[in-house]
Amino acid sequence: MFLEQSKKMSVEFRMIEPFNYSSVISAFNQLPTENTQYVFDTTGGSNFFIAVAGQYAAYLPQENEIRIYDINKQLCHSSSEEKSRKITLPKLKVEEVIKIHNASVIKEPDSLIRHTISDADLKILERLWKLASRAPVQWNRFIQSARIMHPSKKINGKNVVKITDTVLNADHECHDTVINRLKGYGFVKHAHKKSGENNTGAEEITYELFIPDSISNVFKKAGNLLEMYTYAAVDRCGCFHDVVTGVYLDWDTEKNKSNDETTNEIDVIATAGCIPIVISCKNTNIVKEYLYELETVANHYCGKYSRKVIVTSAKTLPAIRNRANDMGITVIDNLAETGFKNFQEKLKKLNPVI
Repeated sequence: MFLEQSKKMSVEFRMIEPFNYSSVISAFNQLPTENTQYVFDTTGGSNFFIAVAGQYAAYLPQENEIRIYDINKQLCHSSSEEKSRKITLPKLKVEEVIKIHNASVIKEPDSLIRHTISDADLKILERLWKLASRAPVQWNRFIQSARIMHPSKKINGKNVVKITDTVLNADHECHDTVINRLKGYGFVKHAHKKSGENNTGAEEITYELFIPDSISNVFKKAGNLLEMYTYAAVDRCGCFHDVVTGVYLDWDTEKNKSNDETTNEIDVIATAGCIPIVISCKNTNIVKEYLYELETVANHYCGKYSRKVIVTSAKTLPAIRNRANDMGITVIDNLAETGFKNFQEKLKKLNPVI
């Protein structure tokens, strides 16, 4: 797909039997040799295929080139050049990387979200993250009971949404705590409560939430705030070519399947050249199951060159950090105590281009 669309090259496929010398030679023998030179690109191939290709190229009458790319170091090693040369990685969008790996974005492009976050939005995100990350359990329970509805209206030039939450008695303390913190930051005004009409074990809490429409989705789902905060940090690094959030993916590209088809959601995906950075956001402690899930999803949808990252507001236990390191997963933790600029510096290290 990449060669045809980006390089305008035609592509043919020749099937070979795995680890069968005669099958590989037979496929090569179908190629014309007269007045033709070949480049044998063995990048990503098995050692067996590389060995057979090298032997075949050596016996051809013309001078051919054997080439292999080191994607991580951005080098090309070639039999026709004495020194390895630096290469520039092609710049791919997230959906292009996913298509190359034989998967698809569900409802593309509607499920790919590319935000435009202003300086004012960023300041609000930082304040909200400071509020939520210090008490993630309370924040998560608050979002579960909150009913943030659109559209907003303007009051004194600011967007405001009037909200009525029905809060169970068991959640009163948590809900009140978050509301009071939002008041302290100037996000909530005119809050009052009364007993629920149809539920004696609940209260109706009405308040006005002042929040820009551009980032109001952080109140839609508990995990959205960290995803948006991470998206903003990646986007403002200035060293990634693309970044999207809330990506819903189909395990394969088959059509007309049942409702039991395998799908996955990836919180944030960025690209550095053609290398995808797959980021899982957890506003909670990391457990080993999160690591295995990230590894499986990243490898399937984004390939072996993908950089796998998990970010969390909590401190990570040494055992989990060691396991993540063994799996090639970068952990960026303790975001509750990490400033935005420090977070950005850690994200920049994921880009192999710089």
